[in-house]
Amino acid sequence: MATVFFVSIGLLVYHFVLYPTILWILTRIKPSTRREMDRPVVFPAMELIVPAHNEQEVIADKVRNLFALEYPGDLTVTIALDGCSDRTEQVLTAVMSEQKADHKRVSVAVYRQNIGKVAVINELIGKSTAEIIALSDTSSLLDADALISAACYFGDKRIGVVCGSYHLSAGSSFAERAYWRYQTNVKRLESAFGSVMGAHGAFYLVRRSLWTKLASDTINDDFVLPMKIVATGAQAVYASEIRIEELEVSRSVQDIRRRIRLGAGNIQQLVMLAGLADPRRGRTAFMFISGKAIRSIAPYAFIAAFASGLIWIAAGNPMLATGIVVACGFVLLAPGSWGLLSLARYVALSTMASAFGGLLYLVGPSGAAWNISRSGKQS
Repeated sequence: MATVFFVSIGLLVYHFVLYPTILWILTRIKPSTRREMDRPVVFPAMELIVPAHNEQEVIADKVRNLFALEYPGDLTVTIALDGCSDRTEQVLTAVMSEQKADHKRVSVAVYRQNIGKVAVINELIGKSTAEIIALSDTSSLLDADALISAACYFGDKRIGVVCGSYHLSAGSSFAERAYWRYQTNVKRLESAFGSVMGAHGAFYLVRRSLWTKLASDTINDDFVLPMKIVATGAQAVYASEIRIEELEVSRSVQDIRRRIRLGAGNIQQLVMLAGLADPRRGRTAFMFISGKAIRSIAPYAFIAAFASGLIWIAAGNPMLATGIVVACGFVLLAPGSWGLLSLARYVALSTMASAFGGLLYLVGPSGAAWNISRSGKQS
């Protein structure tokens, strides 16, 4: 039991503490080299794709936000309604009729049958002739100059992916905000050292010439799509100045369902992108293994560390082991959001949900259906 305990703890400490620390040191010793970000003389043609499924509560704000975006180049915005069974289409039509801006830039693609987000993305990107493809969730709002800022990065031909900086809604819990600050800092460090591992589905952009079709059963599309581009040798950058505001507040049940889905997707993406772990890929391999491969097994390491530690303690002090179990039960079931207690509960529930999702994927097909919770919070 001692071996299981210390190996599990070692993996967790490396991933959550040592990996970010090593990245911080490396970015100061040998950061990634990139060109200065200049405003292009000619802006590349861009298409912004917004997949939507049953989004009646947020689609109005999203459409108004889309019409407010500034871009001096050739821009097409496509809102894809994928088998919506609520009032999304009616709300969308009404809001678009209110807009005084040029409607030529914004079009609506209606799929009467729900074919799934990945199928929508594959079809629309496959048809596009734009140089740059942007993808955005309906529940996220962008600054007016977001597209202009992103286009400046693509002046460097080595860059294939640009990811915006995702910000939770004001009503998010202390635990969620704390966890997200940690994730954001890691992404900034990854970008500074080489390439950010994955993107926020809320808003990211890719160079279309580097895009390849996603497998129909892809779960974490906002990780797999950009990382397939990184696999070509291109860089993925985290643009902190491109701010993305989330409209929705995650509910507990919604967040658990999202974690289950992410857990399944994390295992799947290890198989799909195993080539990124090739040591010959240098920095990318180091970050993929340290930041994503170990993250995928981290839930099981948490559970193994807890179980083995409890058994180890119980062998010498049954009363102490019982006390630990009772304390853990209190953390999981206690009401309210008491600072560090809510953070501990958030981590524990997220761990169990992710582990469950991974097991579901291993024992049977998970499919690529729409997720009830947003893909913006990819982690």
